[in-house]
Amino acid sequence: MVKYENQCCDCAAGGYPCMGKGCGHRNVKVYVCDCCHDEADELFEYDTEEELCVDCLLKKFKKVKE
Repeated sequence: MVKYENQCCDCAAGGYPCMGKGCGHRNVKVYVCDCCHDEADELFEYDTEEELCVDCLLKKFKKVKE
């Protein structure tokens, strides 16, 4: 799934002015695997109902032995 998080790093405490809604840390897009619930760099649709990370996607398939 894709969700948005407020990842404020409290710049104002460090002496910098808060940029409010214009801050790039305020509304960050985060990809979360529907299977393992870990954050991922990218997701893949599986059976059009799930969005999976690479590791979980590979677990859905059987490897052909050589």
